[in-house]
Amino acid sequence: MTTRTSTDPWVRLARITAVIGLSSFVLLFGTIIPLAAVGEPPFTASNDEARAYFANVSVGWPQTATALSSVAGIGILWFIVGLSLISAELRATRRGGQRSHSYLGCC
Repeated sequence: MTTRTSTDPWVRLARITAVIGLSSFVLLFGTIIPLAAVGEPPFTASNDEARAYFANVSVGWPQTATALSSVAGIGILWFIVGLSLISAELRATRRGGQRSHSYLGCC
């Protein structure tokens, strides 16, 4: 088994993946929770109530929060791909160089 140093690219990928994953989850829930508190109408709302809700959400800070939640979604995607790459590399080093491509979506 090989020893990992702090200059190893896999160690850097693991650290970057952890930071991006954690910050993306915080950003995602930090933007969704305030958006839910804006005054969302119930399921039995009339057309006028729903139209008024969406007209108010598209102006000001809710629009910024929606954009930030999209950025958080990209960060979570980065986290999932990075985690699968790290997992495949760890499995490859444990098997003596045989790579596991099932995590990468390959056959």
